[in-house]
Amino acid sequence: MKITRLALAFLLFAGAAHAADTSTAAPQYAAAPAAATPAAQSKALVGTWDREENVPNTGLVDAQMTFEEGGNFHGQVQVQEHVIWTFAGKWQVQDGAIVYDYTESSRADIPVGTKDKDRIISITPDKLTIQSETGEESYVRKGSKDDEDLYLGPR
Repeated sequence: MKITRLALAFLLFAGAAHAADTSTAAPQYAAAPAAATPAAQSKALVGTWDREENVPNTGLVDAQMTFEEGGNFHGQVQVQEHVIWTFAGKWQVQDGAIVYDYTESSRADIPVGTKDKDRIISITPDKLTIQSETGEESYVRKGSKDDEDLYLGPR
């Protein structure tokens, strides 16, 4: 099974921790079309994104990734509820793509210093769609109305 660094992260996308919010109101996130400015896309990306998929011969894969203001990201990938990868690094938006520089990685095949990027297809307040080397992938914002309907494959 071929999985790129971010696809693995997001699959992957790809963030484990969610910024603490003590307010009772749901946070408001901006939407940014793929053609938006890098600043607008960056603002729209901030938050935790999640993707679940039932992968043949592997099982349920859950990837979470958090993009923080200031350009840091972190996340993890689980297979059948076992963490198989944790990672962190720096991110930025350039030329319609998310560019990643891994500063931490628990996988030897994705070492610290690895650089990767994914083209942004669309970003809404609740959904992120990117184009990675393995194809188009969609992720939902943790805590969004779509989070309950996150699962993307047959059970």
